[in-house]
Amino acid sequence: MIVDDEYIIIGSANINQRSMDGARDSEIAMGAYQPHHLATTKLARESLDCVQFVNRIADENWKFYSTDTYIGNLLVHLLRYPVEISSNGMIGTLPGIEFFPDTNAKILGTRSEDLPSPQNESEAIRIPQWHQAMSKELPVLQKMRLLPYQIWRGCKPLLDGKTIIEENSDSLLDIRKYFTKHMVNENLGTIWNVHVVHADLSEYGALDEKCIKLAELAATAVDFLKTGKTVTMPFELKPKMYPYFMEKEEFQSSKSEILKPF
Repeated sequence: MIVDDEYIIIGSANINQRSMDGARDSEIAMGAYQPHHLATTKLARESLDCVQFVNRIADENWKFYSTDTYIGNLLVHLLRYPVEISSNGMIGTLPGIEFFPDTNAKILGTRSEDLPSPQNESEAIRIPQWHQAMSKELPVLQKMRLLPYQIWRGCKPLLDGKTIIEENSDSLLDIRKYFTKHMVNENLGTIWNVHVVHADLSEYGALDEKCIKLAELAATAVDFLKTGKTVTMPFELKPKMYPYFMEKEEFQSSKSEILKPF
């Protein structure tokens, strides 16, 4: 849910018999906060209208949350039963309304002793030593980040249940360079096609020396995302003739016997 141009909430919610009976359910929500922006103009007007609409709904919902009296028959299912949210985010029940009226289960549910605490605190801090240790273990990271989520941030759990988040300093330009390099060096499909051509032309099939060489190149090319190692198609392996089923009529090396009667 987009709250405004600085905050967005991503999460899940459901209502089932287990949660209605008051037992703990598995739910998760994550908030992303970005107070600073480089852009000064909204390109899509409808996005601004959406934000204003969500803000208006949020204001109306907050009136229901902050009232001291129970309001029944609300039009939104998230406020079906009354809860109280304090300014610091703590959730509690309103006085005198601690149970669901239909099941007599507790409004806030009953915590199961078999499951760990649902609270998972995260503290965004920077630890250069840990970042340097990661770079030593994976030398390829020093030159180019491997995956988009590694470009964004790295998480490390601690023994006390908390999680430290070490955000990388890579800029948007680094991400563009990563994907540009990937697109420029993406020739895996070409290698596969050439492999088919040489396997069809040779009496040894895929065991032909050229096919084995192409298979080695394909194995290297497919690991580009993990290794950063690029491959190029050798000029001497580029085919001059193609089998009929590859539909290159000007360069066909064979003809279909099946189509002759037709």
